[in-house]
Amino acid sequence: MEERAVEAAASLSWFFLSNSVSVNMYVNALKLHYIRGRDIKEFKNFQEIFCEVTSDGYNSLKDVLEKRIKLIARGSSLIIITGDLGSEDARAFEAIKEMGYDIVLIFISDEELEDDIKSVLSNSEIRMYFVTSESDIKGVLESK
Repeated sequence: MEERAVEAAASLSWFFLSNSVSVNMYVNALKLHYIRGRDIKEFKNFQEIFCEVTSDGYNSLKDVLEKRIKLIARGSSLIIITGDLGSEDARAFEAIKEMGYDIVLIFISDEELEDDIKSVLSNSEIRMYFVTSESDIKGVLESK
């Protein structure tokens, strides 16, 4: 599933950078990684991060977002790629959405997301994409 997350992050980074859309990315690994780019010439820097990180995040997703959200301009789109999502995370996403951010969630797992979590995200109008080990990531991300 880690490879699916990297594939999704790489695909999205490539798409945005090749269209000159600025990308700021945090990767929650043992050490929190931050990288940014503005065009496709900087994609190599993203590739290096993708090759060296593993999904051994020290901080919870909720904690990373709460600490970093002040550094992200309101109205920005946050694309969150994760395979671990609890109700506490869903409530944090809901609060961030209410602050004026657009949130897109890419949930990577062969497990179903719990109904109460789906409900919180759906009621908050957070767009969700579900990627499994069998999914065609391009097809999933282009589906909505």
